[in-house]
Amino acid sequence: MAETFDNQTFGVGNATTGVLLGVPLTNTTTFTGTNAVSGLTGVTIDGAVDQPGSSVQVALNVGGVAQASVAGTYRGFSQSSPTAEPIYYFDTTVAGVGTPVTVAVSAGPVPLLSAAAPIDTSNVTAPDSPLIVCFVTGTRIRTERGEVAVEDLQIGDLAVTASGAHKPIRWIGHRLVEAADHADPLAVWPVRITAGALAMGVPVRDLLVSPDHCLVFDDVLVPAKHLINGATIRQEPVEAVGYWHIELDSHEALLAEGAPAESYRDCGMHAFFEGAEGWGHRVGDKAPVALLAPHALSGPRLHGVKAILIARAKHLGARRVEDPGLQVVADGQVLTPASIDNRRFTFAVPEGTQTLVLRSRSSVPAHWIAENEDRRTLGVRVSELCADGTAVAMADAQLAQGWNAVEPNGQERWTEGEAHLPVCRELSFQADWFLGYPVETVSEPMPVNATVSFAAPVLRLVANG
Repeated sequence: MAETFDNQTFGVGNATTGVLLGVPLTNTTTFTGTNAVSGLTGVTIDGAVDQPGSSVQVALNVGGVAQASVAGTYRGFSQSSPTAEPIYYFDTTVAGVGTPVTVAVSAGPVPLLSAAAPIDTSNVTAPDSPLIVCFVTGTRIRTERGEVAVEDLQIGDLAVTASGAHKPIRWIGHRLVEAADHADPLAVWPVRITAGALAMGVPVRDLLVSPDHCLVFDDVLVPAKHLINGATIRQEPVEAVGYWHIELDSHEALLAEGAPAESYRDCGMHAFFEGAEGWGHRVGDKAPVALLAPHALSGPRLHGVKAILIARAKHLGARRVEDPGLQVVADGQVLTPASIDNRRFTFAVPEGTQTLVLRSRSSVPAHWIAENEDRRTLGVRVSELCADGTAVAMADAQLAQGWNAVEPNGQERWTEGEAHLPVCRELSFQADWFLGYPVETVSEPMPVNATVSFAAPVLRLVANG
């Protein structure tokens, strides 16, 4: 299932009803939305959709009569661009209506379509709604009544911002994300910022946020995914995760586990979360909310923040080793090299081998080198690969699973840490590798040569000379 709807309500501007036109067997049909049947009311979807034919429950208003829960069938989606919010289409059969009513919903705007719009009804997996910035269930937010778990917050609670101001919470949204079935798990796995990773006592305990959630440093916003170092700040593989966000009247730096993290900034995405129904009246008539600070997604500002956090991780005990731990594994058996000559490895492969894998430690350059923005997972760099004495081109189709793209010179290719090789009896290749790979995580916090001073409204990083 690529998209899960957990009793999500889509209000005015995010839902419409109409009819499907065309021949379904063509894999491309059209949708005409009129709202003539449903009127301007919300639609609630409950269920997980993967390919067309997936079943859900739908609640909507038809002819002025509320339909609490009717069966719905996922038909397909439309998407104006790869980064746009998908619009999902569901057929429903409701009492008093002779033909199926098609419901269109989206976390983004759904225009009232007076002309037919094409949709994709082919046997393809439904695309995920782009993930927005969120806190993980259990995260404690500082409020006037103390540190409160995000799931226990209430609309009207006064949040204490990093500037010390007390501002009312206007909206709380939440959603369960099925990461195990996501097309790109790295896009949804939470980032764990361990206690003390940003400064002594900041955060006060581990803070988990979505990859795109921004922390506030001095005068910039930095997404958590750009701070990962594999030790004190790392991504956590999970099967499912509950994500929450909090909106104030303005974009602010909340204190989450004592660390400054952005509040939700309204960009028309309330329908991404359960709890969105209270915002239908604001669609299309609310001015864009200004950013509290500019984003630092690349360049010197990002590099400066990373340099201090990497230095802190090292002082906290994060270690790296030069040994790549290179192994060739045949059907689960680690092979001993027949020879090693200046990083050229030769292996004799047992007869009857079915799978041959090149295994090693792996590292992401951007995680440990402040100025580096290469976020590929790199194992070892292979060149001059030969199978049974025959050269294998780096672009060979046999080198698919576990490999990065061929380097620009066409002669080298990085593995991702576990790369499948062509099965042969004699294997040889040249290998090169990083100056360091991450090993065990950090020890208990200890004094470091990087401090953070509190400067309203955010944390200011200061590196001691």
